[in-house]
Amino acid sequence: MPKYAPWIVLSFVTLMSGAIFAMIKYMGQYVSPVELLLIRFLPTSLLSIILILIFYRRSFLGTFLKTWWYFIPRELVAIFGYHLILIYCETVLTAGVTALIVGTWPVMTIILASPTLREKITRWKITGAILAFIGVAAVVLTGAGHEAGKLAIPALVWVKFSVLLLIAPLSAAIVTIVTRWYLSIRKEEEHPDSLQMSLICRLLAGFYVMTVYAFRHDPSSIVDKLAVVPVAFWILAAVISFHHSLFGFWLLNWCIQKLPAANVALFSYLQTAFALVIATLFLGEEITFMKIFGAVLIVAGVILANFETWKQDRMADVSEQGRIG
Repeated sequence: MPKYAPWIVLSFVTLMSGAIFAMIKYMGQYVSPVELLLIRFLPTSLLSIILILIFYRRSFLGTFLKTWWYFIPRELVAIFGYHLILIYCETVLTAGVTALIVGTWPVMTIILASPTLREKITRWKITGAILAFIGVAAVVLTGAGHEAGKLAIPALVWVKFSVLLLIAPLSAAIVTIVTRWYLSIRKEEEHPDSLQMSLICRLLAGFYVMTVYAFRHDPSSIVDKLAVVPVAFWILAAVISFHHSLFGFWLLNWCIQKLPAANVALFSYLQTAFALVIATLFLGEEITFMKIFGAVLIVAGVILANFETWKQDRMADVSEQGRIG
């Protein structure tokens, strides 16, 4: 395998991660937020059942009974705190602005890690957090005047949905913190493997979404809507369901195994830039000076907040390579 293959795969995964915001915006024109959530997670949930029966039919029940207390609340926060809020807020906000606000989740993770995991707060982390949130404020406030006006959306509504969207990166941070805590209190050999963990999460996601949909929607309504959607909708539905919800996770883990973890983390910050470019090319969203300024502040803030961790990981990678050599 060529040595640059992992970088190509990582570039593809990052590009697709940035594209999801434009996909959600496009698909949200045809279905409601809960219906879009159903389209995203139900097929993956059904596939997860098949894979569990093939690979884990003997061990799955025992594993789930030992770990349900972790997976059930974790996926509850992920589905309703992150995915549903993101989809709902994109009914008003543009894909580019949504990507910028959601891009603050690493900073929120660092803030929450201090009181919960007792991780040290440093000047780099504080500076990074301040820069990132100044960037968010710049994007939200200028968007309320410029983009909201072009879309005939009241400025107050724009700000309201922007503030509501902060629940999404906060939820992502909570999931990250809970996962770190879970992994720290159990021995490595007690953890389900990465595929089994992914399948458990997708199975629960499908259950949660189906439950909400059954109580809140008439099944015939989505059938009528899907009967008239364009072919592009179905293509994006397949991508958003199978790549973003399952296979993208596997590809990212493969990259982490092949490349230094610090490089993977730093490279992933390009997701926001990809999201802005894709939203401009395919949705016709405008890239303004203040949006670029806000994006630079957010990305710079995230990098600064993670600078010391990145430096430590880099040193560990170099040390490990020295031992292997």
